[in-house]
Amino acid sequence: MSREIKFRAWDKKYKEMSSFETMMSRRHLAITPKLRHDQFIVLPLHENVVLMQFTGLNDKNGKEIYEGDIIADDTYGNYTAEWSGYYCQFLLTHVELDPYDLTKYKADRIEVIGNIYENPELLVKP
Repeated sequence: MSREIKFRAWDKKYKEMSSFETMMSRRHLAITPKLRHDQFIVLPLHENVVLMQFTGLNDKNGKEIYEGDIIADDTYGNYTAEWSGYYCQFLLTHVELDPYDLTKYKADRIEVIGNIYENPELLVKP
């Protein structure tokens, strides 16, 4: 299964979410070739930039899900989309439940309601 590789970026200094292209135009990011000619690495050039990768999945409204997004599930509450280096996959993590493989989640049950940088209050249990 292949997916589109794309990013968005959080600027800690200005507290704003930007597209990858915007961060490139501000010269906060650099694209560097890897050892193989068809692969690239994206590097933040500024310590105030946090990159978030697109998971390749959309929520029930068709909104793209990125790392750091807060996902609402009517049954269990709010999750965070995160990359797990240990499992080599995107997971939904919950403060009280075990992580869940995002690719096995039914898209018609989940909705992006914010992200961990702009809406941290959504992760607090009511």
